Order: sequence, then structure tokens, then C-alpha cells
Amino acid sequence: MNYPEKYLEGIKCFNERQYFECHECLESLWLEVGGIQEIFYQALIQAAVAIYHLERGNFWGAQSLYQESLKKFSKVPDLYMGLQVREFEQDFKKFFTPYLALKKGDFIEISPASFPKIILVIG
Repeated sequence: MNYPEKYLEGIKCFNERQYFECHECLESLWLEVGGIQEIFYQALIQAAVAIYHLERGNFWGAQSLYQESLKKFSKVPDLYMGLQVREFEQDFKKFFTPYLALKKGDFIEISPASFPKIILVIG
């Protein structure tokens, strides 16, 4: 299947931990669609921005967007636009769970190997 170039670019940015750039790529698509596709793009955007906020110490913003992204992912089919959504959700939860109780002023160090990746199923 051919996916929009901005979608693939957004995934590449996510996987390279360029979360703000991922948001920018996917937002242009999100604003043009409706239905499940709109919810899917918004869930990905919120996941990226949640990690972006986490890295910058905005724990309230990170935790809020984390919860919102999971609500949206729950409305998306198991396999959507090449993404195994449930598998990504599990990886995202595993990554984020240790940071859910953080408060302003807490210090964190995130292992580079722990960041979730978006892997598309080809075929």
C-alpha cells in the first residue's frame, strides 16, 4: 500500500526521536482527514508530543497527552495504516509507565534504548 509521504516522514521523525518534527509532519495530514484516520493521526501526534514533553520535564503535559493518545488508539483497529496498533500501544505503555508518577522538579534519565519505535507491516 502507498502511504502519504508526510506519514512516512512523520514515522521516520518519531523513530529518530525528533518528536516535534513528527508532530509537524502528521499535523498537516490530520487537518485534512476525518473519521478513524483523523483519530489515528491525532493519537500518533499526542504520543510524540507526550514524549517530547517528558524529555523536557513537563511531566503534567506528558502524562496528560499520554492518556489522551491511549484513549484515541483504543478507537483504532488492531492493524491500521501498516501499524500493529495494539503492539505499539504496549511498547508505548511499557516506555511511559515508569514516568507516570513524576512531579515538577523530579529528575529523570531516559535510556535511549527504551524509546518506542513505530514499525510498519509491509504487505
